[in-house]
Amino acid sequence: MVKVTYGNKNFIAVSIYLEIGIDITEDLNKIKNILQFSKGKGLLVTIDSNATSKTWHDVRANKRGRLLEEFVIENRLHITNEESRLTTFESNKGNSNVDFTLTDTKMVTLVKEWQCNEQESFSDHRIITFRVEKHRGATCKYTHHGIKYVTSEEGYKNFEKNFIAENRQNFALGGSGSLDEDLCTAIAQDKDIELTSEKYQDSMTAAFRKSFQVRKGGGKRYRISRHHGGRRSSPS
Repeated sequence: MVKVTYGNKNFIAVSIYLEIGIDITEDLNKIKNILQFSKGKGLLVTIDSNATSKTWHDVRANKRGRLLEEFVIENRLHITNEESRLTTFESNKGNSNVDFTLTDTKMVTLVKEWQCNEQESFSDHRIITFRVEKHRGATCKYTHHGIKYVTSEEGYKNFEKNFIAENRQNFALGGSGSLDEDLCTAIAQDKDIELTSEKYQDSMTAAFRKSFQVRKGGGKRYRISRHHGGRRSSPS
């Protein structure tokens, strides 16, 4: 962990390795301590997570990845990875995206041109580069890249109905009890927690698509001032 002074901007920069053999909740508690320390200062974190998630552009999500997703949302953090034909990790055993760059709200619009590079890194992990802009004098845009929906009161009513129907279909739920009760019973009997999580996520996605119209052309864009920045390289 280092404190960086760049122009008139001060922030905390951290590089973290989440060992696959350690319960990830222990590492998440350590990151929480870092969040408390950096509160109000600005935070930039590069992470080798040993976890996969579609949120940082892998083809699937594993249990560690879903726990990290929840942590990111709960703590109002932002992942700055851009989609790439290259994966951040590649070896003779396979490839995946397990490395990502994380920021708080103060830093999210200042991290630009995130790239996964082809140059030799002498490691199974590719070199990741990005540019950090100064706070003052800038013009940059931050755009949410996920799916956006046009919400409505009628859509919310339909969502509840569709969400229940999708879960009952995906989990093959019979019974006339509440969805919570039936799901608890099904989950308790299911030994594959990753498959269970995927079914639940698929149910939610399908319910959203059936209930709301997908927004075309993207959502709002937010501007801040632009400046001349430098480039940072991080072998994750």
